[in-house]
Amino acid sequence: MEKNILINLGLWSLIGIFLFSLFVIIVFRTGFVWKSRNKKGLLKKKQSLSGYLGMLILPIGIISIQLLFSYFSFEDNIIFSFAKIFLLNYFLYGILFIYDTFIIDYIILSLWRPKFLKIPKNLNSKSMNEHILISIPIGAIIGLVITFISVLIFYYLIL
Repeated sequence: MEKNILINLGLWSLIGIFLFSLFVIIVFRTGFVWKSRNKKGLLKKKQSLSGYLGMLILPIGIISIQLLFSYFSFEDNIIFSFAKIFLLNYFLYGILFIYDTFIIDYIILSLWRPKFLKIPKNLNSKSMNEHILISIPIGAIIGLVITFISVLIFYYLIL
């Protein structure tokens, strides 16, 4: 039973990483990433409707991945407590967050900077490092909220 949960955690982590990578490619290639961000890559103070929608895609996507992970991992296992489901989902979030922060933001956007992503010149290593430092504490807190919402939906509406 526990082994299947860890296999599902790995599977949904890989699915999330794939989908997140695809998302990054699409938003950078189309320039959609700049609907909600300024030239330094920080959130704009004033957002357009498309900027808000763009910002909602990631949390909704993460909640969806967490719900699917929970559904396929815990549906038949009513013995799992809210806390255990929460911790496993937060661990899934953590994997996705580490991938985003260190692989996407640091290695790809800061160091490698592939031309096919159309990364602006003013989004340099210094601005990406600032973005990463800001993202770490904020991302950890946002992850708690997203995971709590996901587990509430699963535990009380699906389970």
